[in-house]
Formats: sequence, C-alpha cells, structure tokens
Amino acid sequence: MGGQGGSDTALVQIAAEVLDVDMDRIIVVSNDLDTVPYDPGAYASSGVYVTGNAVIEAAKDMKKTDAGCRLRTAWGGECL
Repeated sequence: MGGQGGSDTALVQIAAEVLDVDMDRIIVVSNDLDTVPYDPGAYASSGVYVTGNAVIEAAKDMKKTDAGCRLRTAWGGECL
C-alpha cells in the first residue's frame, strides 16, 4: 500500500468488511497516475470518514455485480 499508511489500512478494513473477504485480498492503489487521477492527498482524519464512505458505497455496488460474486466465491464466500 502506498500513500497515507494509516488511512489506507482503515480503507482496506472497510472494504474487506463490506465485501466479506480477508484484508490481504484488498489492494489500495493511490499513487499510480496511470490508474487513478491526481490527488494531492488527505492530511486530516476526515479523509478516512469521507473516503471510507465512498469505499462502502463502491464495495456495496461491487457486491451486486457478477465480478463481486466471482470474487466472493473464489475466496470461499457465497453470492448474495
């Protein structure tokens, strides 16, 4: 994980909980301009609150897709 270590860990925990997968299955990509737009960074604790809520919504959306189903079954989970 790159970027803000503590906040990245918190975001991984959030995504793993919503997706019902182990934390080591989540990868944070934060410093690769080929895959994500430029972001000057979050330098306050509010970053986890704001970004964490976005992660929750994205993970919920992912759970509804075929890719989310394949993700969960590949790691021993069930499709919802």
